[in-house]
Amino acid sequence: MFLPGHNSTHASGTTFRAYSSTLEKNGQVIPGDDITRKKNDIIIHARRILKLMEKKTIANNRKAFHNYAILEKIEAGIMLTGYEVKSLRKSSANLTDGFVNFKKNEAFLENVHIPPYAQQSTHILDFNSRRSRKVLMHRDEIRKLHDKTREKGLTLVPLEIYFSPKGMAKVMLGLGKGKNTVDKRETLKKRDVEREMRRDR
Repeated sequence: MFLPGHNSTHASGTTFRAYSSTLEKNGQVIPGDDITRKKNDIIIHARRILKLMEKKTIANNRKAFHNYAILEKIEAGIMLTGYEVKSLRKSSANLTDGFVNFKKNEAFLENVHIPPYAQQSTHILDFNSRRSRKVLMHRDEIRKLHDKTREKGLTLVPLEIYFSPKGMAKVMLGLGKGKNTVDKRETLKKRDVEREMRRDR
């Protein structure tokens, strides 16, 4: 299949440079405006594909980077109800006070606030926005992380909740070491310096 203008397209995608205003294909002459139309259709289709490949961030936990030195990041799935998934797609979540708890070789995301879905059925009266939610990881990975939190005094906290390009709800976890007051001050200073550098650009 020949893609019109394959090696002769402007980066802006607004014009179609060809060595002539017509293109011969299968013995037919295609006018230049039809070529441009076909080329624009290809660009629109490509942009849709790229958008589908992007992850959609729902919430970030900036406080975690202030309170902890993040030593390792781990992506995991979350076991959610249908209404929780719908709620995340429509609104945000609060990860500020969240953490991961380990029970019987399983990991659970605790104290993360997911607001109730506005259009959920009225018969659901026991909705708990901060309920314990199972984290989906391989058992060996859970065991290793649990060992690290027990032996080294580290904490596993949620850094980000997002939908993957395939539409699956994911949580980025951070294995963190608690900062003391001096460390927190240094973090704030570094943040201020970076902010000033961005302003000077």
